[in-house]
Amino acid sequence: MKIGGKFIFVEFHPFIWTFDNDFKKITYPYFNIIDIVEDESISYADNNSNGLKTITWNHSLGEVYQSLKSEGLNTIDFNEFDYSPYNCMPNLEEVEQGNINLNM
Repeated sequence: MKIGGKFIFVEFHPFIWTFDNDFKKITYPYFNIIDIVEDESISYADNNSNGLKTITWNHSLGEVYQSLKSEGLNTIDFNEFDYSPYNCMPNLEEVEQGNINLNM
């Protein structure tokens, strides 16, 4: 990290990764205590893929923030937003270009 530089970090809230693939029930723990192993039919990077196994790990906001802080990051601003930049789960609708909200 460059001294005096800017670090912009954009991420989904880690709670989203606690749900099953259908976003109908909480399946995985919020804190990083197990591997999240899933069989995917497509990749977010390649819609023509023939399926793949993914292994991920959930990192809480505190874990991410403390890791950056321990490396000397000084936080000037921290925000959360009520929209997604893309349709990442069922029942979302685009309310304006680039802002997709949960349709409740």
